[in-house]
Amino acid sequence: MTGVPTDFKDFDRLTAGLQPSDLIIIAGRPSMGKTALALNIGYNAAKRTGKAVAVFSLEMSKQQLGIRMLGFDASIDATKLRTGFLRDKEWERLTDSANRLTELPIFIDDSSTISVLEMKAKCRRLKKSHDLTLVIVDYLQLIQGRRSAESRQIEISEVSRMLKALAKDLNVPVMALSQLNRKVEDRPNKRPQLADLRESGAIEQDADVIAFIYRDEVYHPDSEESRNIAEIIIAKQRNGPTGYFKLTFRKELTAFGDEIISHELTRQISSLSHDIKRQVALLITRKGDIAFVIVGDYNHISIPDLSKYRIGASRLKGLRCIHTHLNGEPLSEEDITDLVLLGLDLMVCVQVDEKGIPGPIFYANVLPENSDGRGWLVNRVADIGQLNVDFLELVQSLEAEIARTQSARLLEKKDRALLVGVTTGPRWREEGYLDELEELAVSDNIEVVGRIVQFIKKADPRFLIRKGKLGELAIRCLQTGSNLLIFNHELTPAQVKNLTDFTDLKIIDRSQLILDIFARRAVTREGKIQVELAQLKYLLPRLATKNTAMSRLTGGIGGRGPGETKLEINRRRVRERITRLNLELKGIKRQRAGRRRLRDVRRLPVISIVGYTNAGKSTLLNTLTNSHVGAKDRLFETLDPSSRRLRFPRDREVIITDTVGFIRNLPKSLMEAFAATLEELHDADLLLHMADATSGYLEKQIATVEEILACHERVSGETDCDR
Repeated sequence: MTGVPTDFKDFDRLTAGLQPSDLIIIAGRPSMGKTALALNIGYNAAKRTGKAVAVFSLEMSKQQLGIRMLGFDASIDATKLRTGFLRDKEWERLTDSANRLTELPIFIDDSSTISVLEMKAKCRRLKKSHDLTLVIVDYLQLIQGRRSAESRQIEISEVSRMLKALAKDLNVPVMALSQLNRKVEDRPNKRPQLADLRESGAIEQDADVIAFIYRDEVYHPDSEESRNIAEIIIAKQRNGPTGYFKLTFRKELTAFGDEIISHELTRQISSLSHDIKRQVALLITRKGDIAFVIVGDYNHISIPDLSKYRIGASRLKGLRCIHTHLNGEPLSEEDITDLVLLGLDLMVCVQVDEKGIPGPIFYANVLPENSDGRGWLVNRVADIGQLNVDFLELVQSLEAEIARTQSARLLEKKDRALLVGVTTGPRWREEGYLDELEELAVSDNIEVVGRIVQFIKKADPRFLIRKGKLGELAIRCLQTGSNLLIFNHELTPAQVKNLTDFTDLKIIDRSQLILDIFARRAVTREGKIQVELAQLKYLLPRLATKNTAMSRLTGGIGGRGPGETKLEINRRRVRERITRLNLELKGIKRQRAGRRRLRDVRRLPVISIVGYTNAGKSTLLNTLTNSHVGAKDRLFETLDPSSRRLRFPRDREVIITDTVGFIRNLPKSLMEAFAATLEELHDADLLLHMADATSGYLEKQIATVEEILACHERVSGETDCDR
């Protein structure tokens, strides 16, 4: 792209952009959309380059042009804008659009009488102050020429030459709109030609590019094939090829746009698919480039790895999939799953009949968060002639709505998570487990935006849940801005990898969440060692599926044998680190034994407060000993044990210790890593079991603690939680 981009892929492909110092003529009969096309190009140029665009409108007022730009930017019917009858969401879009347009460097001069010399003076000032990139003149025949000119033709030829000189002097493209002669109406074929230009000789000579707009629906309003379609005919280009292409035109919005797929390409893939009896798919970028051509079997296609096409802030991939169906079926569940999981812009299927001719077309797109809870929308048109959708406008408005609903959330800089529960039993039981999982997530500073529970007869070894449910998960994450899925069940390394590959989201299970909380809360050296040890034991079996790149060999020339792989090196280093940490824990164990012997010599009894996490143990210690140990209403607030002296009225002293709370299904790696801490409980003279009487799961929490502890003499007590 060497010139100013128009953001219409075929226009830019033929012209390489609007070239500096070129005079571009946009011509057409009335009501073809000349002003709308010029405004769309000016808007796109200002938005893409950030540089000034000057619009000289000799026919329409700046208010009229402003309403047009508001209409196509906000996707609101211009008639509604003039009457003011808008819905609440339309008012919101209008406000956002007005704010965007205010930031764009588009300068409109609606003087009804102006000469090229006056335009030149204003453009010079604009170029100096705002770096002018494009000049639009609407339209050429209304510009004031030399009054003493012998004829109108000479006057227009002088204006044409002066516009060309303006483009050269300022080194910017000048786009001038022009009317056509009425002779066009007298021909059966009403597509314009160069000879149809008014005062054609002079304009044709001076112009570098001449483009005609032709809309067949103006002459055949009942034709479905030409509805909302505009042909752009490049009839002259001094330094490039001529040709034509089609754009969609939404007259209610005065907006032009690129097609989802051209008629010709649709016919080509339909004919090919029919001939080889296989589905054919194209993955097309937003620039119109074909990124992939895929040939499947009779019923399916397999989309390749799209990891390099990263989902950005907009949350969509920038690719649309157009493929054929040979059995006359609409979009399948597999198609919708690919749309959602891969984050595609659109999923389109073309039904191919028995003669290889394209028939009805189905297309689907994801939806932003809505009150109906719908995740996607499927549309159907009878044939390619009715597929008159402005693809870029559709995708950009969709992304803008998603971004608008997520903008407030992004400022919080918190992980946003969906909780996933899978059960073979009653749903209410799993909901209770998810309540606890939500408390764990909140304790780890994660914002929980929703939960999904699936009943299964048998767990899927690849994903734990059924693949079809992944589509619902991906849609919910898209709508709510979630970047994290937390499973209430421990996942195998292969399941984590498969889920990550399919959803492109961060996946953790309950065990990893607990480990993360412990890592966040560990303060003492002893606590940090125990947490690191637990994390490494959790990580070791998962290294096997971390990354295929980790399997590269590191043996070199002269080495004996192939050498170690990167994966083997990483696993060896983890084992070595585990060994060192175990040695350090043995040292901690000896220190604890020394402290216990000292207590035995001084004959100080030890009372250990035990119980479920967040049951009020730290609060009880603070109350009894007038201490200030941290006590908050969140799970695992206490990680490092705290010991205090407690004096009884009969001159008796004891040591009372606040310990780490327990939880259902405590990860095995944590149980092993905290063996040194649990040993303290075995040596305690009395275990004081605290339980939160306000919990709806009181009996289950007590049973969980009883299962973990050996049978010690203990006193049980119930408290209201410290909230």
